[in-house]
Amino acid sequence: GTGEARGTGKARGGTAGERGAGRKRGRRGAARLALVLLSTVLALGAAEVGLRLARPATTSIRFTQNQDQLAEGGRQQAGGVIEDDPDLFWRLIPDTRLPDDAFPMRGVIANGQGLREDHEVPPRASADELRVLFLGDSCTFGSGLLHTDGFVERTERLLAARFPGRAVEAINAGVPGYSLFQGWRFLDTRGFALDPDLVVVTFGWNGYVSWDGASDPEHHAALLAARPPAALAWSRLANWLWASLRARPATADGGEEASRLSPEQYRGLLAKVHEACRARGVPVLFVLWAAPFNIDPAKPAQLRSALQLQTYEYAEGLTFAADGAALLDLVPVARELASAHPADAIFMDHIHATALTNGRYAEALASALEPPLRVRSEP
Repeated sequence: GTGEARGTGKARGGTAGERGAGRKRGRRGAARLALVLLSTVLALGAAEVGLRLARPATTSIRFTQNQDQLAEGGRQQAGGVIEDDPDLFWRLIPDTRLPDDAFPMRGVIANGQGLREDHEVPPRASADELRVLFLGDSCTFGSGLLHTDGFVERTERLLAARFPGRAVEAINAGVPGYSLFQGWRFLDTRGFALDPDLVVVTFGWNGYVSWDGASDPEHHAALLAARPPAALAWSRLANWLWASLRARPATADGGEEASRLSPEQYRGLLAKVHEACRARGVPVLFVLWAAPFNIDPAKPAQLRSALQLQTYEYAEGLTFAADGAALLDLVPVARELASAHPADAIFMDHIHATALTNGRYAEALASALEPPLRVRSEP
């Protein structure tokens, strides 16, 4: 019986020599595995370093297209104040200032938060402060003007005079080239964090642009699909691999041009902005910007472009304050100016308003914003 037990143990455990040889083979296998892992890590590290040295950081195709369009139009100076943004396509470069006599970008361009402000905006409003967040494109930014001559800063001064003893902060989040899609993304990801009491939305013109037949929402979806997992977001190699494998958005069939936003997409974004503001109890005012064709006396006063019409139809019946509509139509303001001033005194170009016009727009905005701010300022 004892011999049989010892024999069974030997059969199961092997001899001491066999067990030693097995341990040696295990150690050699572990060493080979460690060598393979080390080689892989070193190869990936070398590839990471090589990509960082040889290739610039990946930028969104929309940022590249915007830069190309600015260069083709001889507006390199405007392109020099923006940088790539992983969600918004591009943004103002923080802490940027140009000479006051430069053109079309002048003076204060952006504070450290990328806003056209000459000071930093605290993340939370003080107890006695009223805040209005302005979202828009180069018209809201105030292209061609010093920031103090734009309608945002002027509206702030007018409201401050109407609310003595209260701090008023009109935040200029306008960025040249932005479409309503980018404005919506800014509002959703960063705008509400600025603690606004009211939101003012002014878009329309950049949605008409066609760069490659795919819309801003389609490009944004492709941008999200091209991102590696968050744990690998730091890696240039991972970003390159995911970007190489991503599917580009489909362009229009037959070579037909498609705008950055269709009228249907634009209207849907107006609804998204409105619903997001309503869910947070923040009133939103939609502003319909004017252009030279709106003030042409040979054309009917109600003439509007396709995206202007979407803003007009969507916001006309909405309530902004107890006794006001959620739409401020600036076309009548511009037409009234045109009755006393030549067109070049009202607009600097095909869309951007002069300091004179911005002043009148600010008066109209202050009057529209005062009633809801009165309500917000009550104890």
